[in-house]
Amino acid sequence: MFLSGERDELIPPYMMKELYDNATSSKSKKLVTFPNGDHNETCRQPGYFDAIFNFYNHVFSDEKHKL
Repeated sequence: MFLSGERDELIPPYMMKELYDNATSSKSKKLVTFPNGDHNETCRQPGYFDAIFNFYNHVFSDEKHKL
């Protein structure tokens, strides 16, 4: 999972997109961007923790079906 603040001054969004694009061996990957997120405040953006929760549930619900 890649969480990117579009106003991040240390890890610009294009770098996060490049990391996402290069994660080719991942079976589950997701890029979520936050328009008002900067490097230290992205975690305070609406939907941040929901995105993590939803991704976690998606990945582990898929794992249950494989067992």
